Order: sequence, then C-alpha cells, then structure tokens
Amino acid sequence: MRTTPAASVLLASACFTFLGCHDAPLSASEQPPSPKLAREEEAMLSAPEEVASYTLSASLDEKEHVVHGEGTIRFTNRTDTPTSSLWVHLYMNAFKNSKSVFLSEIVPGFRGSGSVTRWGAIDVKKFALKGSGEDLWARANRRPNGPDDESEAEIPLSAPIAPGQTIEIEMAWDTTLPSIVERTGFQDSFHMVGQWFPKLARLDEHAVWAHFPFHHLAEFYSDFGNYDVTLEVPDAYVVGATGVRSAALKEGAGAPATGHRRVRYTQKNVHDFAWTAWDHFVEREEKMGDVAVRILFPEGYDAIAERELATMRFAFPHFRARYGPYPYETLTLVHPLPNADEAGGMEYPTLITTGGAWAVPSFARAPEIITVHEFAHQYFYGLVASNEMKWPYLDEGFTSFAEMEAMQTWYGHAAVGRLGPLEVDEYGAQGVIGARNVHDDVIAQPAHKFRSGATYGSLIYSRMASILGTLRRTYGDAFIDAFGVYARRFRFRHPEPADFYATMESELGKDAAAFLEEAIAKKGWVDFAVGSVFGERSAGDKGLFGESANREKREGTAKDPVHYEGFIEILRRGTLVIPVEVEIRFKDGSRTRTTWDGKGEATRIPLDGPSYVASVVIDPDGKVLVDQDLSNNTTLLSGTPPSDVTFSIASLVSQWLLQVLFQ
Repeated sequence: MRTTPAASVLLASACFTFLGCHDAPLSASEQPPSPKLAREEEAMLSAPEEVASYTLSASLDEKEHVVHGEGTIRFTNRTDTPTSSLWVHLYMNAFKNSKSVFLSEIVPGFRGSGSVTRWGAIDVKKFALKGSGEDLWARANRRPNGPDDESEAEIPLSAPIAPGQTIEIEMAWDTTLPSIVERTGFQDSFHMVGQWFPKLARLDEHAVWAHFPFHHLAEFYSDFGNYDVTLEVPDAYVVGATGVRSAALKEGAGAPATGHRRVRYTQKNVHDFAWTAWDHFVEREEKMGDVAVRILFPEGYDAIAERELATMRFAFPHFRARYGPYPYETLTLVHPLPNADEAGGMEYPTLITTGGAWAVPSFARAPEIITVHEFAHQYFYGLVASNEMKWPYLDEGFTSFAEMEAMQTWYGHAAVGRLGPLEVDEYGAQGVIGARNVHDDVIAQPAHKFRSGATYGSLIYSRMASILGTLRRTYGDAFIDAFGVYARRFRFRHPEPADFYATMESELGKDAAAFLEEAIAKKGWVDFAVGSVFGERSAGDKGLFGESANREKREGTAKDPVHYEGFIEILRRGTLVIPVEVEIRFKDGSRTRTTWDGKGEATRIPLDGPSYVASVVIDPDGKVLVDQDLSNNTTLLSGTPPSDVTFSIASLVSQWLLQVLFQ
C-alpha cells in the first residue's frame, strides 16, 4: 500500500473529508499526448534491431513438473567488434541447491524468502552450432561464479562472430520446475514457467556481455528479437503466454501425446517469453482499443478479475498519453491461485501476473495498484529495457512513479483507498516509506549490493517514486512531458542513467538534473524547517536623524493605524536543492505565498503588512515528497485561527497514522 500529502500544512499525508479536502484528478486519461510528445513520437523507433530470436518447442510433463524443450537461437552481432564467446543465462539453476547465489544470499524483508520444497534445475542436453554441428556445450564454463552456482555459463567459440554476422544455435534441454519460491515454478497442478530456457545475455554496444548470476534481488536483462514458441500441454489445461495465439502449428510437427494438445504463440520485438498452464483457470477476453486482453484467474475470483479488467480500461489510454502507444496486439493477465502468491506481481512481455485474495473490499485499491504497476513494466522494462540488475531504479523506480501517477490520476487522494472519512493516496505513503532508509544506501547501485531487501524496497520503489513525484509536483506538466520524452526517445534502446539525466537537463534545466543526480547517486536528502519568526507593530521612526543643525528628533509615529514589520526564517538542511513554497497566514485571516529557490542553507522572508503572523506553512501543497521531516514544516503563533489549529492537530494525527501503517 501507498499514500501522499494533501494540500494542507503538509503534516498531513492523508485527507480527511470532514475537513473539506477534495482534490480533483490531475488530468483526464483520455487526453492525447501534448504537442511536444507527439513530435517525439514521430521520431520514436517503431521496432528494435533483431538481435536474439528464438524458435522453441516444449512439452509439459504435468505429473513430474518438467518442461522438455528444444529449438534454435538466431543471434546477430550488432556491435562493431567481434565476439569470441557467448554468455548464457540458466536461471532455473538458481533453485538447484542451497549454495546457489540466489539461495545463499540472505535477503530479509523482501519477496522470495520462502523455503524450497522441491528443487529446480535446467539441464542442457544439446548446444551446438547449426550447420557444422560443433558441440559448444562441451567446452562451456558452467560455474564461472564458483563451484556451487550454475545460473550462467560462458561458452568459448572456435571462431569469433564478426560484426554483422549471424549464427544459429541448436539446443535441447530439460527444465525441472521448483516449488514456487519467486516468480516461477509449480504449486499442485498450477505452473508458472518463467526464465525456463537457455537464454543469451545481452551483448552491449561496447561488445561487452552484460551477464550475471541470478541474484536474489536482481531481475533480468536481454536483447530484443522474435519468438515462435509451440507448447504441448494436457488437454484440460488452459495456457497463457507471451504473444499472439496461432491456430496453425509449425509444419512438420509430430502428433502430440495422447490427451495432450499443442498451442503456438508468436511475438516480434520482445526480449523474453513466459507462460502459464493450469487445469482450473477461468478465462475472460475483452477487446480494449486495438489490444486483445485476456485474463486467467481461479474460480470464485470473478469480482477481482473485473476490477483488474477495469484497471486496464483506464490504463491503456492513460499510459498511451504519458509514455506512447502500447505496440503489441495482446496482453494477458494471470491471477495465480491463492497458495502460489510468489508467482504473482511479475512482468513479462505482453504477460503480467497479479495476485491477492479472492475478496478485497472496494475501498482498498490493492488489485488496481498491482495491475497498474505490472502493466507499467511493459514500458519500464519491456520497451525501454534498461539493465534491471545494474540499475534497478531505472526499472522498478520508474515503474513505481508511473503507478503512483496513474492511481493519482484515476482516484485522486483515494488512490490507495478510503475508509470512512479518511482518504489515503500514494504520494504520502511513498514519501514515508522512502524516507526510512535514505541514509543507508545510494539508490544508483546494482540490486544485489543493497544491505537488505527492506532497504532495496524502500529506496528503489518508494524513494525513487518520491524523487520523481517531487519533480512532477514542482515542475507540473513540464515534468510529465520530460518523462514522456525519455520513454519515447529511448524505446528499444537500452538507456543508461546518463541518458536519463541528459534528457531531464535538456527538458527541465540543470537544476532539475542536479537534484536528480544528488538524490539518486549520493544519498541526497532535504529537510525544510521553519526557523525564527519575528514581528512587531511598527511605531514609526524614533531617534535622532541628520547632521548638526539639521538634526531632527523623531518620537515615532505609526505609518498606519496598524502596521507590522519583521521576518520569517526558513531553513534547508541536507544536500538536495529544490524550490519550495511558503505560505504565511495572518491573524486577520489573510494569506500570502512566496517561493524560495532552496539555494543556500536559509532565507529570510521580510514581513510588512497590516496584521500579525498567525502561522507559517512550508510546502502547503505537498510538492516536496522527499522532505525528511514534515513535523517542522509549520509553526503556530499566538492568535492562530481555531480552524488552523484544528487542521494542524488532525494533520499530526494523520501523519502519525501513516508512520504506524507504513513502517
């Protein structure tokens, strides 16, 4: 669950309807992209270069929970440098024994910490160069990370692959599915089959293989290509998979085993393929614009399935306007069975898994949030395709912001839910959660370098969402355009952090880019606080003025019947520099606002007016989501109107509730 500060004294991260807090959605999801984004879309890549394409056939042994596979990889060296080896991910070996990198890394506070009740593995039977038949697997280094981990392999080549050269590899393998620990495996007759085939690592533009063992917190990274996959399953099983279902099977395919059938899926311009098979799926289909949406779910989950479909009806036009068109014909949603939750909350090209109980109260948005989040990964993972292991914030952090922005647009301040008079949205909760570990780790580091799963989750998901949310609220629609430019400009291009910083600088300016780099790469933090407040009624000038004979004595006469002078001191602690608004509320009920650029450690705002100051509020609209301590953002002085006192007390209570709920 998540939340955001309401437009109040910014001690509130929840909105009380009895206090009259009614915020409209930020924008309409049906709006077309801005002219700037429309121009960017014209120059956007319509398809990636084909690098690694797979033609695969696989059969599921539903009793032994084993997938028997064979097929070919077609690989083209798109770099300017020959490569003399291949690196292959064998992710299922992460579940082979307790000494694998994945299972030996103790990562408390995050998913995937359950015990393995059935070990998994991938056994390569054949890995040969097509044409020559050369056995490449015989010379493979199958344990490059030590004697106990086999989740990747380096394969030397007898002759290097020249720039522009294409090779084909013939392979056969058996994948033994583990009990579901994280993302993949089986539970009873339910099968979620992800990272199940020998998969080439990505050869980057510098001709360096971006390879790594399967770390507990890491995800995946690979190149784009085309997939043609034929699956053999028992007749009673419903299958969901990446891509488009085809009625026609490949020519030359033999008859399936008795009681089994074959289904074929094809998809161009993706970098992975996953599938699920279960004999108890209920299925619904719906056309949403140009996309055929299919949802698979357990019996009795009809109401949740409808909520997830309703989420996609909102999400397609919203994400299209923000980040560009969804380029595929299909999307499959999979809601796993109740005791297979670890298979939920995951993304693959054109296939996402959701999760949760069969009944969730309508005031709680958990089904909507997880569906929006996983669909957002179709952009920030699927299309933009950064290195998730090396820079997870470019994936999960950007996705969390896109989720937060979508839910805020759709539900306003009830984005997480509404209970009685209390509305809880995402922005405030993300700020509270993200602030917990801001001094513990930098955000810009590989996933497996984080101190704990709790720190990883707090910083990569919530803190990163709050950083981007701060810019969104500070710069308004200019940031939405800037982020949309990034999503379009780097579609299919595998961008790195420097590409993101450069885009933000060109679109928003150097101050915004500097704020991002400080916050992401340097444990950046900020705490705005009200310092001194001084004011007194002016009695005019008193004393001696002038020289010698012209000297004048003044006794002090007020300029006006009531006139007050003084100053308010605003402090900025920490390293982040961001503009902030300050609202001054006077005893006579009037208010005024001023904006400080946040540069320097403090500023003084002069006072000169007809009424004494009653209260000072820093960031009254809750724009600075990364403010470390909201309790010092306001001060109440003598004569504060009762309504301000009441609201401040309610805000303190709501802030306390958020900290209790989200710690």
